[in-house]
Amino acid sequence: MDDVLVQAASLAREANVQLVAERVETMDVYHGYADAGFDVFQGYFFQRPEILANRDLRPAQVRLAQSLNLVTDERVSDQRIAQHFKSNPSLAYQVVRIANVATVGARNIQSVQHAIQLVGRDALFAGSGC
Repeated sequence: MDDVLVQAASLAREANVQLVAERVETMDVYHGYADAGFDVFQGYFFQRPEILANRDLRPAQVRLAQSLNLVTDERVSDQRIAQHFKSNPSLAYQVVRIANVATVGARNIQSVQHAIQLVGRDALFAGSGC
């Protein structure tokens, strides 16, 4: 272990700084950082990345991702979001239902776009479970 690194680690510990050791690829490197006083370690020594098999998304998952992208994009108009929701009756029903619950029936929901405006994008995003 480099003497400069050991001295820097000592100063950091005195200042109550948590030290993170990166690129720990062997046991010797791990022990060197541990002896120098590092607190947290990451690197191939602990786990090599594994390639996950490509998996197809179900249509409902794709629609949910599209909906979330539209709702969180400030450049997309409420009208465009309403068109997307209307293309899927289940989504349209859910947003109108959320608006009815949120307003406790105090307002007459006139359209999907009206429901989106009443509920707000943040609530739509939060209601998605993400």
